[in-house]
Amino acid sequence: MLNSRLNSSWTVDGLTQLVYAIPKILCGLPEDAAATAELKRAQRAFFVSLYNLLCSSDTGPRLPTLLLSIGLARSHYLLTGKATSPAETTS
Repeated sequence: MLNSRLNSSWTVDGLTQLVYAIPKILCGLPEDAAATAELKRAQRAFFVSLYNLLCSSDTGPRLPTLLLSIGLARSHYLLTGKATSPAETTS
């Protein structure tokens, strides 16, 4: 889900909304659902998983900043293990 929405969310604000929305969706909630203690735990677990995948650590820089700094093509590769063509990574 994250990978499929990267291109259309490729700004700091867009990626921020996306990384917070995915745990909501996975919990069966709408993307604009208010934060609860349970949702915050789900978001934290999601963030730890992403940090481990992207930089082999439980923490790191803000995820939107990290994704933007490594670039769209590298982000897609790290999330899927597949290289993408330049045409697939244009926003």
